[in-house]
Amino acid sequence: ESQTSVLFDDAVGDGLWGTAGNWSTGVVPAGAVHAMVGDAQVATLSSNAPAVNAITVGSNGTLVIQAVLTTAVFTVEGQGTLKLDLEMTGFQPLSISDSVTFESAAQLIIDGTVYEGFDGYFPLIQSSNLPPGITNATFIGLDDREPALLIESDGLWLRLVAPPALSERLCSLVPESTVEPA
Repeated sequence: ESQTSVLFDDAVGDGLWGTAGNWSTGVVPAGAVHAMVGDAQVATLSSNAPAVNAITVGSNGTLVIQAVLTTAVFTVEGQGTLKLDLEMTGFQPLSISDSVTFESAAQLIIDGTVYEGFDGYFPLIQSSNLPPGITNATFIGLDDREPALLIESDGLWLRLVAPPALSERLCSLVPESTVEPA
């Protein structure tokens, strides 16, 4: 089966991956397609998308992921950016079954501005083929949680710790217990 290339050009102007008119073919990419976010374009995946064969974020392009996305091949070229927006309670990981290329000047941004969950360890990218440089990330809104990225055999994981103020607030919600004398 041949692969068709489609370019995100944001012709509609809403910046959304799921808007058919933002793609060069007038159709949201699915199946044996190579979806490309062009130079200086920002595509936001705000709702679950059909699986595609390949995704390339061009130099100076940005792909913002806020929902489920599955692909076989994922590439971020030049100074392109992959931005992963955490939800209030976590993140649905990007699933990549074959290869990941993250060029040396490419940027990974983890945005936890709206995250209100507890401390934890959860997957961001599910793939067994991650390049080592992918752990060089910029964190937004997670400063007090000591964020760290770790490459495991099954992908890229984010570790967060609950800030002391949150831990104290959670403990204050538990009523004092008393033991009645016998």
